[in-house]
Amino acid sequence: MNLNIYLKTYHHTYSKKIYASRKKKQKNYTLNTFTQKKYIKYKPTFCFLKTHNVISYKKIPLLSKKKNKKNINTVKFCVFAGRKINIKILHHYIELLLKQNIIHEYHIFDMSHKISDCLFLEEEFSRLSSLFSKKNKKKNKQQRIFIHNHDQNYKKLQLIEKNKEHKNNHHFTTIPEKPDWSPFYKVISKKQFYKQSVIIKCDDDILFIDIANLQKAILDRIQDTYSFLIHSNCINNNICAYYQKDLFPHLSSYLSTYPIGGLLGPLFENPKIAYSMHDYFTNSYFQSKKKQEWLNYYKIPDTYVKSRLSINFILLRGEDCKYFKHIVHDDEYLVSSFFPEKFLRPNKIKGDFITSHYSYGLQTDIMNQSTYLYEKYISLTKDYCSFINNLIFPKLPQIISEKQQFLKKYKSYLLYDQNSDRTFLKAPHYNHTFLENGNRKFFYIKHCQTNQYLTIDYEENVLYLSNNQKTLFQIEFISSQIIRIYLGIYSLTNFNIGDIKNKQYLLSLLPKQNEKNIFIEKSPSDTTISNPYHHIYLQFLNNQSYLGIKQYNSLTKTVLHIEKTKNKDSLWNLEEYEPISLCPYNYFERICKNQKFYYKDLENHQIHTNFYMGWGYEQILYT
Repeated sequence: MNLNIYLKTYHHTYSKKIYASRKKKQKNYTLNTFTQKKYIKYKPTFCFLKTHNVISYKKIPLLSKKKNKKNINTVKFCVFAGRKINIKILHHYIELLLKQNIIHEYHIFDMSHKISDCLFLEEEFSRLSSLFSKKNKKKNKQQRIFIHNHDQNYKKLQLIEKNKEHKNNHHFTTIPEKPDWSPFYKVISKKQFYKQSVIIKCDDDILFIDIANLQKAILDRIQDTYSFLIHSNCINNNICAYYQKDLFPHLSSYLSTYPIGGLLGPLFENPKIAYSMHDYFTNSYFQSKKKQEWLNYYKIPDTYVKSRLSINFILLRGEDCKYFKHIVHDDEYLVSSFFPEKFLRPNKIKGDFITSHYSYGLQTDIMNQSTYLYEKYISLTKDYCSFINNLIFPKLPQIISEKQQFLKKYKSYLLYDQNSDRTFLKAPHYNHTFLENGNRKFFYIKHCQTNQYLTIDYEENVLYLSNNQKTLFQIEFISSQIIRIYLGIYSLTNFNIGDIKNKQYLLSLLPKQNEKNIFIEKSPSDTTISNPYHHIYLQFLNNQSYLGIKQYNSLTKTVLHIEKTKNKDSLWNLEEYEPISLCPYNYFERICKNQKFYYKDLENHQIHTNFYMGWGYEQILYT
C-alpha cells in the first residue's frame, strides 16, 4: 500500500518507542496499535500488531531510504610465478604492498618449470599466508594469499622428469610445447573473481616496483574505462624503451627505432642494450642523493600505444577479464592486440609509474653471464623497501566514479552498414600516417615479364604473383642503391622467400641486419631515367643471388625463386604507393577470421592485417 494513502487512512495510528534488552544488547522497538490488520512497510524493527485484542509479533522490512551500494574495488595482484631467484626479490615488494594495503589480495599462479621452484612457491605461500591472514568482523581469518595451479603443475613436472629419463635412455628428441597460460585466464575470467576488482598481472622477473606510484596507477585504472590495458613505464620493455630513449643518453641512437607492430625491436636485436639499461638504472639509484626524487628522472608522459605490447606489468579492469575465458596460447597477442583492436580501445603506458623487467628469452644468454645485475637489484630492493616502509600511504578510496574517457587525438572512426552486419572503418591514407621509422616508404613490387604484382597469402604465408591482388611492402633505403624489403617485422631474404614468416630465420637474422641488404641494379637495356626503380634487378648481397620467379601451369601460383644469374625473370619494378583520391582518409571493411582482423581497402581492394604476429598496416587503428 502507498505510504501516503496509509497515512490518510490510519491517521489515528500512533507510535510509542519502548526500549528493551535482549541478550544484554539494546534493541529499538516500535509499538503500533490498529483496529484492523494491515500490512505495510515499517521501520526495520519488531512490530506489535493488535487485531481483535490478539497481539501478534511480526518482523517487518525496511521503510527508510535505500542505502547506496558501495562500489568497492578490490585490488588483486597476480604473478606468473616460477623462478626462485626472481621471486625472492619480487616478494620484498609484494610484502610491502600487502602491509600498506595498496593491494588487497596476492594470487600466485604456479608456472614453474622445475620441481625445486615449485616447492619453493609452496613454502612462500605458507609463509605469506601466516603473515597476512586478516581477521574480519566475526573474528574469522580472511584469506589474502592464494595459490593456483600448484598441484596440477607439480604432477606435470614429476611426469616430465620421468619422461626425460625414459627418453634419455632411448635417445628420443623432444619438441618444445607452446606455453599454456589457461590456468591464469580461466580464474580471472570468472565473474566472482573479477567483479568490482582491479586485476594486476605481473611477470615473476619484475625486479623493481615503484610502490608510491602504484597506488596512483590503480586509481587511474579505476577511472580510465577507455584504455584496454594500462602498462607500467617499464625498464627493458621493447615499446617503453622507444619512449625512454632520451633518458639513456648513451643509448638514444640505438633506441630511436620503434618496434614495428609492437614486436621485437632493438632490445631483441642487441640484448647488450638491455643489460646497459639495467646497469644505468640501478647505478642512478645509488648515486642519487634524494631517494624520493630519484624516479622523477625516469617519468615520461602517459602514452597511448597503437600496436601490440609486451605485457610485463599490466593493470586490467575487472569487467574486461570476461573476454579471456578461452585463452590458452598467444595470450600476449590476444590481450594486447586482438581485444583492443576488436573494441577500438588502445593500450596506455602509465608514464609516472615505473617498474623494471629483467629479461626476455632472447636476452637470457647475455643477462645470465654473471650475477652482477641480480646483486645490484638485491641491494636496490632492500634499500628501497626499507626507505619506503617508513612512509605513510593514504588509504585507497573505496568509492570512485568511473569516467568514460574519449580522447579525440586517438579516436577511431567506426562506421556500420545498417542493412547488414558489415563493419567499416575510416583511417588516414598511408602517406598521411605517422611512420615511426621515417626512412621506410610504401611500395608495390611488380614483375616486369608477367606484368603481375607480388602479393601475400596471409593464411599460407606464401608470396606469389597475382593479376588481381597486390600487397604494399615497406622498403627501407639504406642508401640510394641498397634497400631492405619488409612485411611488418619480416624481411625478404634469400633464406625465406618460400616462407617469409619463418620464425627460425627471423630470430637468426636479428643480430645480422646486413644479411637483409638488397642491391638495386639497373637493367642496361632500360634507357628511361625518369624512374630509377623501373626495370631493376634485386640482388641479395650475402650470396650475390637474384630474386626471380618459378613458372608453373595456370592452375597453380607463380612463386618466388632464387636465380644465380640475372635474366628476364629477375626484372622488377618498384612502384611507390600514391593515393587515388586527394581525401586524406581511406575506407576499409573490417572482417574477423580465426581471431585475426582483415581490412579490405575499398579504394584499391587490397587486404591488410593490423600486425597479427608482425605484419600489416600499422596505422589502421587509433588515428
